[in-house]
Amino acid sequence: MTTAGLIVGGLLAALTMVAAPRPAAAQSLDGYAALVVDAFPAVRVVEGAPAEPFAELRARLFVNGRVERGPLRLTASGFVEGLVRRHPAVFHALAASGVPAAGVTDSALVRPEELHAELSWPAADLRVGYTRIVWGRLDEFQPTDVVSPLDLTRFFFEGRAEGRRPLPLVRARWFPSDDVTMEGIFAPVFRPGTFDELDEATAPLNAAPPNLVAREPATAWQNVSGGGRVQVTSGRVDWAVSAYRGFEAFPTPDPIPFVPAVAGASPTLAFVLPASHRRQTMVGADFETVRGQWGLRGEAALIAGRSFQAGAGVDRRAGAYRLAANVVGTRDWDADRREVSLVGVVDRSFARETRALRVLGVYNPVDGSAFARASGTLTLRDGVQLELAGGVFSGAGDDALSRFASRDFVFARLRVFY
Repeated sequence: MTTAGLIVGGLLAALTMVAAPRPAAAQSLDGYAALVVDAFPAVRVVEGAPAEPFAELRARLFVNGRVERGPLRLTASGFVEGLVRRHPAVFHALAASGVPAAGVTDSALVRPEELHAELSWPAADLRVGYTRIVWGRLDEFQPTDVVSPLDLTRFFFEGRAEGRRPLPLVRARWFPSDDVTMEGIFAPVFRPGTFDELDEATAPLNAAPPNLVAREPATAWQNVSGGGRVQVTSGRVDWAVSAYRGFEAFPTPDPIPFVPAVAGASPTLAFVLPASHRRQTMVGADFETVRGQWGLRGEAALIAGRSFQAGAGVDRRAGAYRLAANVVGTRDWDADRREVSLVGVVDRSFARETRALRVLGVYNPVDGSAFARASGTLTLRDGVQLELAGGVFSGAGDDALSRFASRDFVFARLRVFY
């Protein structure tokens, strides 16, 4: 059976267990159905090519269930999602594959969001299965949050919390006291980040070079990942130290620059660029505290021998507003680069939280690049929600944000909860 088959079978079996009546067990089942229409007005896929539009229709059915029976908790959540995409004339490997490069593509997937069993004791707990791990304190750009890879389309559309991808792992936590939590993680299988889980090759937010060919680490004992985090509360300060040895979520081109492609390839694919996910070791620390009405946070991570990131942030609530500001500095020795990212977030709720507005802004003054996303949510009636959002990129440098400079987007999403 394939990995996809195992995932689907496991998800269906777990949902059946969750939905089945069980005496003397706490259980819940909920979810939503969503329809998303989005557009990218002018995407430049290849340098020098004309900017062309993308349009997409996405549909999703999400189910979330939980059963608690004594110390055992079973969680099964996941979604079925489909996509129809209109893409432009030239895109990635389509020209070389013989498939017409312009037209409509469609794809679908079944994916767990959380599919795990958890045992809890007074001073410890153990989780096994597909799950997402959250490390770090800052808003959206968290240097130590390296365990769960990202889906960049969901990250830019909805934020980091929605963009995290689950991976199979074992997590054990020990609580030696009320003020100390010790966490250990073991991930036997590598899972990469993705530009888009649905038809990544033609995704408008796919900013990889068209000729990039990545090799993923094989599933083997020498390629397992793992690490740990210790969190402590000292007075009014929560602080933590962490370490994780894994792989880069996104591939890096190999030192060998070019390998000849097969004969007859498209001129845009005259060569292929091999890439791999490099081993990396992250050592980090973070803290959070409150002073009056202000929340203060900091975070730093060293990727051994390659880069260092450190940032600090403040936030506060003012009535219905939440305001946050972060600054993150990066020193990349591999690329001999220094960067600074300024991040601002404004959240505002209206009319007893039936309406909400969120604005995120990111600016890199070193490269002059930026990203801004604004989203508004309106509750039409109980269980029915409409969201309108848009994102704008700018930049002409070689930093991460500049790679998306022609990927401005708008989208509308209707969700019905049950």
